[in-house]
Amino acid sequence: MFAISYFIIIFIGLFIATVIDVKTRRIPNWLTVSLTLIGLGNSFIAEGLIGLGGHTIAMLIGLITFFLFYLLKVFGAGDAKMMASLGAIMGFPFIIYASVMVIIVGGIISFFLLVKKNGLREIWFVLTSFIKALFSGNLKDFHGWINDTSENTFPFSIAITIGSVITLWYLYPSI
Repeated sequence: MFAISYFIIIFIGLFIATVIDVKTRRIPNWLTVSLTLIGLGNSFIAEGLIGLGGHTIAMLIGLITFFLFYLLKVFGAGDAKMMASLGAIMGFPFIIYASVMVIIVGGIISFFLLVKKNGLREIWFVLTSFIKALFSGNLKDFHGWINDTSENTFPFSIAITIGSVITLWYLYPSI
């Protein structure tokens, strides 16, 4: 059973991250580092060394998973650090479910933004081009073709917040 402090920390952190990200298109290091330290400290206070160890592993899972996407230029570094912070705050089961949910929510938002901007015909063309590049082993050329994505991005903290809230609702329905 989680202490209410976990939920207070995560909601405050998600709110601040989303407001800043929408305004500046960045999630600042001072926020992610603070949330990570507060989350790890809270886990130690609430659950002792075992809790601290579990939350540290969850932090690393969140960081490594989203850092791989950062290396692929899918997400920003702040998004990866924010997911690590959420792992530090909420622990192992949460970060697994939240990672999947955040990616799904981000995909849905991206799909609707692309449909709004480019229409279904353009999305179909990009999708089929990607599949052809994938099977031909020519992904480098495909990546160069879609390299300029500045007009097709959105503050990903929105997807992180929505995915995290859905995960909280799913894992802890009585709260």
